[in-house]
Amino acid sequence: MRTDGREQTVQLHPQQSTVNTPCEATRTLEPALGEQVRKADLRETALLVGLQHTDEIAATLRELGCDLD
Repeated sequence: MRTDGREQTVQLHPQQSTVNTPCEATRTLEPALGEQVRKADLRETALLVGLQHTDEIAATLRELGCDLD
């Protein structure tokens, strides 16, 4: 997967507490894959994998207070 050829670019503005997580994941993934992992590839893949685990998304949203009225 490469960033080239994407028809649409979506800007993400993560909270500061979220910014370091991709860096940590990249340090783990690159040696396992044997190649450099681009930020866009990591973000897109994390989004796809995350959307396959909606129970975990719901739990995290609750932790962040999204179920509070």
